[in-house]
Amino acid sequence: MKIVNAVLHICWHFYDNTVVYKFQQINSEEVEFCMLAQWIGDFVGRMHRHRVTITQLGQEMGVTREYLSMILNGHREPDGVEQRLNDALDSLVEKQMEAGGEVG
Repeated sequence: MKIVNAVLHICWHFYDNTVVYKFQQINSEEVEFCMLAQWIGDFVGRMHRHRVTITQLGQEMGVTREYLSMILNGHREPDGVEQRLNDALDSLVEKQMEAGGEVG
């Protein structure tokens, strides 16, 4: 039996509720591990609590959901993004509360 060093990447796309599994073989003993910033996890948690989708957030900010996905997965780090995301989410939550229900 051959033993292969590999990593299984599991990605949950919260905007359409799908899970993607990626199997990656590792050619060396060292694997670089990148941890997302704590604020991203907190932010995504707030989105879930308020049932705000990435599409709704993108519309509020004037950007695509693909671009937001790159930010929330740590692939892009534009200046001031944390504040911009929080402002957009706060705005959507406020609209949600004014309407007496969910944003979507």
